[in-house]
Amino acid sequence: MDASAKKHIKNFEVFSEMDFDKSKEYFHIMPHEEPHTVRRRAILAKHPEILNLYVKDITSAYITIAAVVFQLTTAYFF
Repeated sequence: MDASAKKHIKNFEVFSEMDFDKSKEYFHIMPHEEPHTVRRRAILAKHPEILNLYVKDITSAYITIAAVVFQLTTAYFF
């Protein structure tokens, strides 16, 4: 990891709000919010102009339908 990436990560303070407790033996629900939600809120607070990029894209619906039809057709033939 280069110095600029480390600087970016160091300045990104949202992870300090979370109390991660990792254990290989025991799985439990953590009392903190999901990290992607916290990060998204921090980014939107810092850069509200990003909301202008949120648009619905109908193309993804067509791609999903085509993929499902392809998978079902392939499963039928196999």
